[in-house]
Amino acid sequence: QRGLKDAENKIKDFGKNASLTLKDIVVGSALGKVLADSFEFAFKKVKDLASGVVDQIVGLFTSSLGAASDVQQQFLSFEGLFLGDTQKAAELMTRLGEITMRQGVFTDNEIKQYAKNYLNVGNSIDDITTEIERLGVMSVIVGKEKIPAISDALNYAQEMGVLDTRTLKTLDRAGLHLSDLLQQRLNVSLKGLNDLLNQDAISFGLVNEVLNENYSSFGKYGNLLDKQQNTYA
Repeated sequence: QRGLKDAENKIKDFGKNASLTLKDIVVGSALGKVLADSFEFAFKKVKDLASGVVDQIVGLFTSSLGAASDVQQQFLSFEGLFLGDTQKAAELMTRLGEITMRQGVFTDNEIKQYAKNYLNVGNSIDDITTEIERLGVMSVIVGKEKIPAISDALNYAQEMGVLDTRTLKTLDRAGLHLSDLLQQRLNVSLKGLNDLLNQDAISFGLVNEVLNENYSSFGKYGNLLDKQQNTYA
């Protein structure tokens, strides 16, 4: 009980100080909601924590909000990408902040850059959050340093609408074993898979389904991130 009380006090003190810093840069009700939702998420998280790990969560929360001016700039950037829709920008920023805290894999800037890339190829907010959470799971398996190449390759495949041989090799080399997964899903040999690739017959939709079945938060390997976090806790 004492540990929990200490944890709550640390978060509350942090919240007061952060609020003073942020109060001057709120550019409207939508951004205000982002900040309020972020604090609310942090307060909910503390109830599950012992005081020994509070400093880690405070650090993640700090990075998820970033400097006050950065929060404002990120909001305005997303608002522009959504063609002035402040509510969508607010929703996306809130959900990305929650992923930053929940997963603890990517920095705030890394997550927001991935989100912008996914927005540029026409993904919805739900798709963006699913794909970023999937990258977090992948990072446990292949290493965080390989994630940028994976993200770029998948964005390219989505833009093209189909998977080509070069992109498949990139994803295989990164450690996703996509060739094996596609062969199993389609019940074809490696030669048969190559024939389909040459015919532009492997759609990005199929690739996305196969990756979600294995690497999404609800997929075959979706619990690996939780296991890693429990190991380090």
